[in-house]
Amino acid sequence: MTKRMFYGLFKPAFEKAFSIANIMSAWSKTGLWPYDPPIVLDIFKQRPNTDIPLRIEARDPNEVKTPYTSKSIRHFQAQFAKNPSKLLQRKLFKANIYLAAEAQIATHRAEAFKRALVLEKKKRKKPKRLNLLGEEKSGLPQFYGLEEVRNAREFQARKAAREEQEKADKAAKKAKDAVDREEKKAREADEKAAKAEKRELDRQVAREAKAQAKIEAAEARKATTAAKKAEKASKKASKSSKSTQIIILKVGSTFLGSLGTEDKVEVEEIEDNEGVVPVTTRRGRKVELPVRLRI
Repeated sequence: MTKRMFYGLFKPAFEKAFSIANIMSAWSKTGLWPYDPPIVLDIFKQRPNTDIPLRIEARDPNEVKTPYTSKSIRHFQAQFAKNPSKLLQRKLFKANIYLAAEAQIATHRAEAFKRALVLEKKKRKKPKRLNLLGEEKSGLPQFYGLEEVRNAREFQARKAAREEQEKADKAAKKAKDAVDREEKKAREADEKAAKAEKRELDRQVAREAKAQAKIEAAEARKATTAAKKAEKASKKASKSSKSTQIIILKVGSTFLGSLGTEDKVEVEEIEDNEGVVPVTTRRGRKVELPVRLRI
């Protein structure tokens, strides 16, 4: 640790420890203020001798030790697989806590070493001091004549111009970066607006397509219903125009006997507003229907 590193580590600890509460606690715990000497003197009082004999218990050689190394952990794992007990479990938890603390300490040390190396590299990169002419100092006395003074002034002028140019370049780069950021924001806003417009247009097209599909489905249902109605009407009309065969029997009449076995009486239903329906047999004989059978 160097002086350069000491203050950076000392200052946070000092600010945390050197507080009013800690100072007051230090005075009170030692009995200085408020004045209380027994706080310290009672500590040095001699305790009575109880004459308890010291018992040293022999350690069991077969007792399982808490594993802290990779080799002991492997043996412990095999033993735990054979006989998993609560004692082994407690020892395992103890080993985990110990090893986790060691790993955290090692990590903290490694990070501290990294920071120390970075600070040391920065310290070694300290630039060398130059003279008025921009040359490294040799440690010897330096004498300046008219030529050296003129060269020194030119060097300082070039140095000032270079610094001004660097400042101008930084300002120009900063302005360019600001313009680029604004252009990027504008492009992002335009892209966002275009995406929103496209989404709205897609939604509108989807709504119109859905409405058109509903209209087409309704028209298809109407056409199907109209076709079914027309088919039913045509079937009904065909049934109403079909010829009906009727055999007329008269009580005490021998008319049916005069016909052949294959002869039938055919009655054609013809719509007539006058109420007269001509009835004939297959041979062309005219048959007068009774009033109750007329349409």
